[in-house]
Amino acid sequence: MTLFKGKVLEIKIAGRSYPVEVQNGEEEILANAMKTVQKELNNFKNAYGTQDNQDLLAMTLFTYTMSMEHQKRAQYTYNNSELLSQILELERMIDMRLA
Repeated sequence: MTLFKGKVLEIKIAGRSYPVEVQNGEEEILANAMKTVQKELNNFKNAYGTQDNQDLLAMTLFTYTMSMEHQKRAQYTYNNSELLSQILELERMIDMRLA
């Protein structure tokens, strides 16, 4: 028994169709994601002159994976910086209390 309350939409990427399950209200997000991927595929096709969809998809996937890794690193750095600030503030409060 499945509790999925969305719908299955068909998307087309690099000339192939794929069924994708989306929650209600996510249709616009899906459409934007599909357009973004297709635009990136076309950018690589124009930049490198290749027609091989597997190569184009691999380059697109790698580009987005690198972007995600950069975002994770930036978030990790921010979280560590925020944590350090909180620790320093606690340390300052303890010092004031002990003084």
